[in-house]
Amino acid sequence: MLTRRDFVQAAGIGAAGALTSMIGARGREHAVWSLLEPTLHAVEPGIICLASNENPVGPGKTVLDAVRTAFGPTGAQPGRYSGAASALTEEIAKQFKVKTENVVLGCGSTQILRSATHLFTAKDKPLVGTIPTYEECAGYASMMGHPVTGVALDSEFRIDLDKMANAAKGAGLIFYCNPNNPTATYVGARATREFIARVNRESP
Repeated sequence: MLTRRDFVQAAGIGAAGALTSMIGARGREHAVWSLLEPTLHAVEPGIICLASNENPVGPGKTVLDAVRTAFGPTGAQPGRYSGAASALTEEIAKQFKVKTENVVLGCGSTQILRSATHLFTAKDKPLVGTIPTYEECAGYASMMGHPVTGVALDSEFRIDLDKMANAAKGAGLIFYCNPNNPTATYVGARATREFIARVNRESP
């Protein structure tokens, strides 16, 4: 059990100095869990965690310089989103020929995935996804008490599009992870477009 005292000791001021390099290497999304894992006994000592594409040294100077150059002198403004968010939204809408109001930006994929799960699933509108796959949406739907329909991968650990399409009837949201995580198998662009068209046609 994680007590309040344990949490304060793990995430308190004493740990602040260690956070800087860890955030630079792994990203803010992992910082809290890296502090709590020893207390929760969630990961055995010596285990390498690849959940965030772990890089022990962080981005190099060339990469950081390129990012700063791309943002320009006023682009990388402080705050949750940069001042370039509006321009990015417009470019994405233009690229995919959609309206800007149909483009949503998020702080990493978790924010968008949870928002979509919250909006489109319900007690009578299940989430449909493969088993196994990235668990963010299924876990969040289950937490809200919304049903989750799991579709098994085929014998080569690939997504069975026919089974997915059949399971999608009446679903609120289909989670289609391509390439699939954690199996690393993928479905080609043409088959993906045909699958999406079929689902839109059969389960609008």
